[in-house]
This record gives sequence, C-alpha cells and structure tokens, in this order.
Amino acid sequence: MKKIYFVLAVFLSCGINTSFAQVNTYTFNATTALYTPTSVNATQVFGPLIEGDMSTAVNIGFPFTFDGSPFTQCKISALGYMTFDLAATAYVYDNALSMANGDRPMIAPLYDDIKTGAVTGGVYYETTGITPNRQFTVEWRNMRWWWTSSDSVITFQATLYETTNVIRFAYHSLVNSPNIIPSLHNGGATIGIAGMTTWLDVLDPTANPATSSSMENDSIALKPQDNQFYVFTPSVLDVHSNTLVSAVRLFPVPAQTSLTISDAENISSIEVVDVCGNLMLAEENKGVNSFTITVTEWNSGVYFLRLTGKDGAVTTKKIVKE
Repeated sequence: MKKIYFVLAVFLSCGINTSFAQVNTYTFNATTALYTPTSVNATQVFGPLIEGDMSTAVNIGFPFTFDGSPFTQCKISALGYMTFDLAATAYVYDNALSMANGDRPMIAPLYDDIKTGAVTGGVYYETTGITPNRQFTVEWRNMRWWWTSSDSVITFQATLYETTNVIRFAYHSLVNSPNIIPSLHNGGATIGIAGMTTWLDVLDPTANPATSSSMENDSIALKPQDNQFYVFTPSVLDVHSNTLVSAVRLFPVPAQTSLTISDAENISSIEVVDVCGNLMLAEENKGVNSFTITVTEWNSGVYFLRLTGKDGAVTTKKIVKE
C-alpha cells in the first residue's frame, strides 16, 4: 500500500505556501540543446547488462517538490524511470502511467523493458551546482531497447532542479534502432510523469509532441530526436514565501521588451533562470525600490524569477516572455 505523507503542519510552521501543483497541471515545453553526459564523478547504480532492477534509496541532495509533496530521496529503475515511493522494491512491467500504481509518484523519461548495454551500458546519478541552483540528474547510458536488442539504442536523462522544481528529460540518440516486439508489453515505451492520482503523458516522441492528462500512449516505438529536451514545469512556484517579498509587483505579464519589479525595497538580490536552469540574469539591489529587466533578446517561453529578501528568505515566481 502506498504511504500518504501529511505535510500541512510542516508547511504552516515554516510559512511555506501549501498550494502546490498536481502533475496534471504542469506545463510542458519541448526544446533542443546539446546533450551533456553526466560527469566522471557520477555514481553508478547499475552496470552493463542489467534489466529490471530497482536501486536502494539514493539522496537527491536537496528538497524537491513533486505533485505537492517534498522529497529528499528516490529510487531508480533500470527500466527507464525513477520513483519517489521508497517502499517500491520490484519493477512494474505495465508501463501505462495510470496503471503503475506500485511505483507512483514517478518520473519516466523512457519507461519500457529496456536493458543496460554491454561494456559501456549503465545507470548513473549525480548532484551538481550550488544552493539554491542544484541539479539532480539520473542518466540511463547506452541502453538496449528492447532488452532483446544486441546493440545500444539510446542514452537519456531525467534532471530535477532545486527551487523551481522543474523536471527536464534529455535524449542522445545512438545509431541503432529500437527492436520492439509489438505483441509484448504494449509494444513500446511511455514518456511522462505521474503523481499519486494524476499523470501527464507525452503522446509522441517528436520535436513538438502533444501531451495529455487523460489519454496515454504506452506504445512509443520511435526514439526522441538527438539533443531533444522535454521540460515539465509546476504551475505553482511560490514555494518559499514571506511577508517581506510578498508585496513585490511584476508588470507587464507576459513581458515583451522589459519586465519591471516594483515595491522591491525588501529585496537584496534577483536572479532569472530559464527552464533548463541556465542563469539569464543576476543582480544585487543597491537600495532601489524598482528593477527593470530588458528581455527583448530572450527567446519566447517560461522563465523563473528568484527573489531573495533581506532576511534571506527566497521566493520564486514564474514569468512569461512573449
């Protein structure tokens, strides 16, 4: 039976906003960027020729909020997903997100009956960066898809971002094609995220895929393109809030050429990052009541504004560039 974590009392005592997003309200963006493998310092969870194994609990390295609950540990499956259910002990071959009750809540960049490749295949994880911009990345490296494949087909990652609670999937396509058996296990993979009661499914592995929180595709048989990124953003981002920074106003929203931050006398610094965690702007408040950020050259999309109060409290807000 799944464990239910009651965290309301903790949120109230810490002054944290309790209105977190369920998975079906997350926004989705597809983009491309150069795939960056995990470093030589990454910890190996599984070596070559492993299929279906589940790791012991591993430390994320920072509190990560998913589907309304904070987590500091997860388990990693060799089948291409990670779960926050620390009671999970066995793989679930039925890879439909709505049916994977044994391992929810879960994050699944490529959930199928896959297997680590020979010699260079494996699953690794690492935490990088410094507070409050750390990243926890799991990499499934040189994976055979299906497990009967004789050669590695794809390498892929799931990255969790501190503070913003953004999830990013990244893919590196290898030269071989998937060896899918249509008559078994739905004949393909699932890509998406699943909470305790809702899910968000990527319906096709294209450059601009459709997503759904009511329909599913657990039969994906095509690889995502090389250097393809899929990004999931929670709809509520004010996860650290206090009265000093709550009075800050942002306008216009969405922004086209500039964004003004007013009533900022209690703000000591601001930072802006994009959905991939890249730092776009960092500025100290030198005693002014208003900031104006020029955004003309930024790409259209979602960004995150991190405000640090003079008392050290941090608030993160989502902003949109048209």
